[in-house]
Amino acid sequence: MNRSIYFDLCEKRLTLLCYSVELRGKLNILNYNLHCEDFYVHFFNLLFGYSLKNTNQEKHNFEGIDLIDENGKIVLQVSSTATKTKIDSALNKDLRLYKGHQFKFISISKDASDLRNKTYTNPHALVFIPQQDIHDVKSILNVISHLDITKQKEIHGFLKNELQEESDNVLIETNIAAVINILAKEDFSNVETT
Repeated sequence: MNRSIYFDLCEKRLTLLCYSVELRGKLNILNYNLHCEDFYVHFFNLLFGYSLKNTNQEKHNFEGIDLIDENGKIVLQVSSTATKTKIDSALNKDLRLYKGHQFKFISISKDASDLRNKTYTNPHALVFIPQQDIHDVKSILNVISHLDITKQKEIHGFLKNELQEESDNVLIETNIAAVINILAKEDFSNVETT
């Protein structure tokens, strides 16, 4: 069943990314955090049909939001820190210009399930429904698992290209290949046939 093949690759690659961000963060190697912003621009545009842009393209280190869809009136924060304090901090930045925009939070390394049941300070009247607007790998995989097969294949292709495992291009000789190579070296010109 292709659905299972597509989902399995999506789960494997997203889980590995999540784990890598978490582990590298503990080692203070934060380049994946930065690259995840651009990754999620393209990924969420494909998955949800947004028209996101990275706010760092316009202004470096934009406060409170990392990604924006101006036409869809959506602002997102991408973070490896999944805490109520982190979300409250983002919502409390000077976001007056985005009143009425939908606010979304993407946890790129941790499960954010418990954050969906909390109440947040929202002084700039952003549209924020924690149960729907807080994403993590588990919630994203749930969305992917219920997509139609064509869309699932498209997501599979994107993740396969974007999160491709490095290959050393080392060819491993199989048993059958070894037998063929041995036989190729033999001289069978004097062998009688019956």
